Amino acid sequence: MHPSFVWAICAQFTISLFTFGLCSESVLSLEQATQMALQAHPGLQASRLKQQAADARTRQASALLNPEFEFEGTDSEIELTLTQPLEIGGNRAARKKVASLEARAVSEQKRLLQLQIMRETRRRYADAVWASQHENLEQQQLLNAQDLYSALEERVHEGAASPLLLAKLEVEVEKAKLSASEAERTKLLTLRRLSSLWTMDSVEIAVISQNEKTENPSRDSLLDALLQHPSLKELDTARLRAEAEIEQIQASRIPDPYLSVGWIQDQEEDVDTWKIGVGIPLPIWNRNQGSLEAAHLDADVLALSREAKLRDLILDLEESIMAQQSARTRVNVYQERILPAAERSLKGAVESYEEGRSDLRSLLETRTSWLQTQREAVDAQRTLDHAEARLLMYHPIHPVIVE
Repeated sequence: MHPSFVWAICAQFTISLFTFGLCSESVLSLEQATQMALQAHPGLQASRLKQQAADARTRQASALLNPEFEFEGTDSEIELTLTQPLEIGGNRAARKKVASLEARAVSEQKRLLQLQIMRETRRRYADAVWASQHENLEQQQLLNAQDLYSALEERVHEGAASPLLLAKLEVEVEKAKLSASEAERTKLLTLRRLSSLWTMDSVEIAVISQNEKTENPSRDSLLDALLQHPSLKELDTARLRAEAEIEQIQASRIPDPYLSVGWIQDQEEDVDTWKIGVGIPLPIWNRNQGSLEAAHLDADVLALSREAKLRDLILDLEESIMAQQSARTRVNVYQERILPAAERSLKGAVESYEEGRSDLRSLLETRTSWLQTQREAVDAQRTLDHAEARLLMYHPIHPVIVE
């Protein structure tokens, strides 16, 4: 299928989100999803603040050096001096150029982030479309398998079909149930991954399967535990440092006076004089206003970065929980339903072959199917082990979550 045709389908396809509480409307188009992501994505909000901070630093770089006022006096005279430092050699122009280029780089980074968010929104929207369609197909496959099983069961009771076929079909029905349940989980996860681009409220810690709803710890309790994650602690420390820098800049806006002591010797009159002076910079041209504004914006950027990190951790934890519970469900279904059904099918095939009611080929095919089911069970256990290992990232949270 041509890529443009695929995207044409995605652009026209709308996702139903009302059931999951992801938006107030019943459908969400690709254009709506993109607009919401561009407006509310925390990374893009932080990028806008970085742009404002860079502009503030540009204004700060344009400020002139402040003049200095000096008072000096002896026992017989007083001297007042106002001094204005002059920047020569292109220092001020170079400082302004560096700041303006930094602002341009931030602007280009913001544009790049916009393109990345648009790309990620399209990708996640396409995943949600695929998951919705895949879930519908899996449900249809399950209904077909159940209808076929019911029809074959009647024929077995009538003696018109072999019980061996019914045992084989039982395995397929259980696998179809498992596939339908996993498809529903996948659809739910893709919708949440899509909505997490613009909102945090829709990321709920819950796992819903086809036949049951598994209760997990409350969202608030999980959030409280996630607040202790090292990556969040690191950002908290960075925020405290930014606030300390704000206090430092605010303190530096109050000029510090300085004292001077000098000694003058008049060789003609042979008189020694001590001179005492007081000086203070006058914050006329430069009051560090741009630096203070940039520092506040940097602190806001860290706050948004923390929000984005927390959102990523919540989403990753939710995915980890769903992966673990999906894998555990698969292991349980194989152990409790599929493997016993496969064993019954193999046993029936052996008895049928020994009694002469089936040939060797049928027996070998049944044994091959049984071996394949055994391999699938082993793979399911490995997937469960990997899913539980993934939850170790949230230690010691995961013992509360894992059943």
